Amino acid sequence: MSSRNRTSLACLLLLFFSASLLSHVASRLLSENSSYESHEEWMARYGRTYKDAAEKERRSKIFHDNVQYIQSFNNAAMNKGYKLAVNEFADLTNEEFTTARNRFKAHECSPSTSAFRYENVTAVPSSMDWRKKGAVTPIKDQGQCGNTTRKLLLFLPKFPTHFLRTNMATLFLRNSDEQEWVLVL
Repeated sequence: MSSRNRTSLACLLLLFFSASLLSHVASRLLSENSSYESHEEWMARYGRTYKDAAEKERRSKIFHDNVQYIQSFNNAAMNKGYKLAVNEFADLTNEEFTTARNRFKAHECSPSTSAFRYENVTAVPSSMDWRKKGAVTPIKDQGQCGNTTRKLLLFLPKFPTHFLRTNMATLFLRNSDEQEWVLVL
């Protein structure tokens, strides 16, 4: 190769390298700018404000790190069956989220007791009318309603005072109120 061709090749390689480096720097600046804008949009969406600029900068960095984690997880999570998304907790560290959200501690000292007593479980009949045992009431006419499911879901937070489980996986619920419900599992 002649000296002129080598010089041209060197200039061409230098130009290509400079262009790719400039593209990388511009992309990074654009990414940081879009991260700033996305944090601002997120703040507006969830009504988040900070006490000062230092706190906002710190939260913006945490937000950016969490968004990067979400994106990398979703790109690698093809077979997981779920994806992560940005939500109202995106500016919290894992420790802050755990402290804020995992406060429930079950009472370890109070054992769970049940009023239900097993009788002779070896001689279980093939069928049983629980109405005769007083566990449930006869089926009531629901009139035009015809759907107890919605009502049942409304009453479930008030846990029933009496429940029995049969060998056919049917859970009978008996409220202390006037109405009694049967839920088939």
